[in-house]
Amino acid sequence: MNNVQHNIFPFLSVEYCKHHFYFYLTLFKYRFKFLKLPERLINDSALCAENEKLIKNLPLESVNDERAILFVANNLQTVGGVERRLDYLSKGLLQTGFRVYVLTEAGENFYQMSHKTVRSLELKFNASNFSKSLDAVIRELKIDIVEFQCKNVRYLNDLDLEKLQSLAVCGCTVHFKGNLPWRRICELDYRIFISERLQAWYGKTPGSEIICNGAEPLPLIWSYKKQKKALYIARLGRKQLPKMCQFIEFCRKNSLEFDIAGTGRDTAYLEKMKLEISRRYNISPDCFIGEIKTAQFLLQHASEYLFAAGVGQVIIESAMCGIPVFVLSDADLADATFVAPENYAVFRHRNFTIDRQPEILRTQDLSRVNEYASCREQILQDRDVRNVAARYVDFISGKIR
Repeated sequence: MNNVQHNIFPFLSVEYCKHHFYFYLTLFKYRFKFLKLPERLINDSALCAENEKLIKNLPLESVNDERAILFVANNLQTVGGVERRLDYLSKGLLQTGFRVYVLTEAGENFYQMSHKTVRSLELKFNASNFSKSLDAVIRELKIDIVEFQCKNVRYLNDLDLEKLQSLAVCGCTVHFKGNLPWRRICELDYRIFISERLQAWYGKTPGSEIICNGAEPLPLIWSYKKQKKALYIARLGRKQLPKMCQFIEFCRKNSLEFDIAGTGRDTAYLEKMKLEISRRYNISPDCFIGEIKTAQFLLQHASEYLFAAGVGQVIIESAMCGIPVFVLSDADLADATFVAPENYAVFRHRNFTIDRQPEILRTQDLSRVNEYASCREQILQDRDVRNVAARYVDFISGKIR
């Protein structure tokens, strides 16, 4: 077993200074912005020691001659597109003889993989020995492919990519449009985008591929019965609050009852938000029905609702059972629209998100709900998880040295 050494005087080490260079640069740029100062500067030795302890507890009993992949995500939530994607891709990989590991930030993982044979690992990403610790994980578990899930990947700046790439193929999946360390991402062996829109935004690079998100096929459950209730599904938090308000206003405008499904990490904020929303719109807190698993919930309750609302993975999973889907916007209610036959192709390229794109034809006409429900057939054609996972496995298998 390789031990990951750390310096008891980290301030004096070249490794420590190199690791925190980007932090100092950011602190200087944004002056006194709080960026986990105690954790990054004061507790580094303790974080390094924790990584050493975690390395010693690696699940070595699972190591064999099978091909192995390590997904790296600094945090995973209870629900979400990234989490759901890792779930069904892991299933496809396991069925084709891969060992699958998921590495997350110690103390920041809130997601439980549905496959017991997927091993969950943890490290402290902010420790100055993170790169060495990742190196040890790759060596000890005989990893063939390391794939970073690009949501917030500042830690890529700290990694010795050249050394890691001498041990395994290193790639990434880009999930969001944002401020990513693109120079470092371009140094990886491959890049996967979850939509055509993301690839176009970042620009095509050699070794890139588009593999969209998918969902489990569901029976055709929904039919129009003059339902008077709608369903909103999302992670709940400050970022999602404007979309939730748009949904409530749309339901009020059309005399519809509604349920709001989802949860979030900041439980104190959620309780305050529920009270604020209840008072602002004079509604019962009972409309917040808590966390759900979208597919399982819709199998039982889809027929009770006129439509489901949200963005991204919520739209894909909801449409699988034939229920009409309403895409909310970061802009305002006028920007929101149902997914309809005339705008499906554009939405597919955008992973079912919207933000003032003039090329997307909008419709909020509730008399057309049966037309909106017909989009299920198109969803089934290109978003069935079995097809998505098979394509991913073929792509990954071709990357192994």
